[in-house]
Amino acid sequence: MITVTFWGTRGSIPTAFDSAAQHETLISALAQAGPDDVGSRAAAEAYLARAGGLHLHQRYGGDTTCVEFQNSGGGRIIIDFGSGARRFGGAAIGEDGPVSGRPFSFLMTHMHWDHVQGFPFFAPCFIPGNEIRISGGHGSAALKDALFGQMKPPYFPVPVEAMRADISFPKVPADEPFELEGFQVTPFLLRHGDGSYGYRLEFDGASVVFASDAEHDLNDLVPEYAYVKWTKGADLLIFDAQYSLADLVLHKEDWGHSSGLVAVDLAHLADVKQVLLTHHNPSASDEDIDGIAQQTLEYEEMLRDGGASAIDVRAAFDGLKVEVGL
Repeated sequence: MITVTFWGTRGSIPTAFDSAAQHETLISALAQAGPDDVGSRAAAEAYLARAGGLHLHQRYGGDTTCVEFQNSGGGRIIIDFGSGARRFGGAAIGEDGPVSGRPFSFLMTHMHWDHVQGFPFFAPCFIPGNEIRISGGHGSAALKDALFGQMKPPYFPVPVEAMRADISFPKVPADEPFELEGFQVTPFLLRHGDGSYGYRLEFDGASVVFASDAEHDLNDLVPEYAYVKWTKGADLLIFDAQYSLADLVLHKEDWGHSSGLVAVDLAHLADVKQVLLTHHNPSASDEDIDGIAQQTLEYEEMLRDGGASAIDVRAAFDGLKVEVGL
């Protein structure tokens, strides 16, 4: 079994829950409440508990990419050091104590800012006794330069020398499978500015494909497309859906990202069972992401009416945990 935990699902830059969104959410909550729902704190708490679709925060969250994969053998891989790594680090210390009894093994997709900006805030790096291993298709030297470089003046006030953990950059193949933390890992190069790597993780018959930060030529979506091979038969595909299809076609071609509709096309070609959309646009509200997810679901249902197998499609959110291969 593989357990996937999303610590950050935004793309490009972290997104705050601003005052206008808070105001709108509170107005919505009050408009749905009756007199008996607000007469006391206990009544208000009960009302919020009953209103399952009511959230006084961003439902999808605002942190950038950081996704944790744990297998039932105790192995753990984390993909990317987006701002979600800060919360992951805090949760890991809360669960395992300041010094973890197992290494933190990171795989990096690429070095764009939204995928490395959480590194200076990853608390386990500052604690002696922790082991932080960071690998990826771009190579050890490039990864070290990108992560350590952002902690030099004038970018950050605390030097990397303040990190007392054992931080290493083990080399892994960029174009062939390898073993890591009990997983069989297959890397593959994605179409994205400066290059980005996707990863297929397999353990005990379960398989997850992480393929964010990728743009796909719609004319290439045929059974012979290389990405079909890498995602073939996966239990779960985690896919870049930063743009709507209209944005992708009309305004943002060659910007390096994709849409939920492309995810569904790829999933059907590759016989994928479940799709989780991620790397949400930082400008998108919860309602905007709901709309993209709904549009994607309707498209999947249309393909299903044409005889295709059903695929479970959802939008991922910060804090989501899913189990694959039960």
